[in-house]
Amino acid sequence: MEKSLFSHLTGTAALASRILYKLDELVGYCDGISKRELQRAMNANKHPLWPAAWQMVTERGCVQVTPGSNRQQCIRLVRVPDDLQWRCELTSMYKPPRRRRRRPQTEWFREHLPEFLRRDGYEERAEEIESDLFGDPLSW
Repeated sequence: MEKSLFSHLTGTAALASRILYKLDELVGYCDGISKRELQRAMNANKHPLWPAAWQMVTERGCVQVTPGSNRQQCIRLVRVPDDLQWRCELTSMYKPPRRRRRRPQTEWFREHLPEFLRRDGYEERAEEIESDLFGDPLSW
C-alpha cells in the first residue's frame, strides 16, 4: 500500500512524506507523540536518509517540536505541504478479492455427497442429487 502512496516522490522527499503520513496515522493533528516513539514505529535506524528527511520536515514547519520530560522531544503534526502530500487513491488501497481455484469434484466425493448433505440437514438436496446420480428409485 505505501509504495503506491509515495511512488510519485523520490529519496528524501518520499521519506519525509512517510514521516508525515505515519504521524497522521498515529496521532493526527490534535495530539502529540514523542520523537522516539515515531522512530520506533517507522524503524528509523533502517532508513539512511532519516536525518535529512527529519531536517526537511522540521525546517518547513510541518511539525512542532517541544521539549518534554527526560530530554524527550514531543512532536505534533502542524501541516502537510502540497509537494509532500501522499496520494489518496482508493484504487491503490482497494484490491478486489482473488478468486479461489476449486479442484474438480472426484468420483468418490460425488458418490458420498448425499450422505454428507443428510448429515448436515439438507435432506431434500440429498434426494435431488441421488435421483440425478442413480436415476429415480421408483423406476428400478
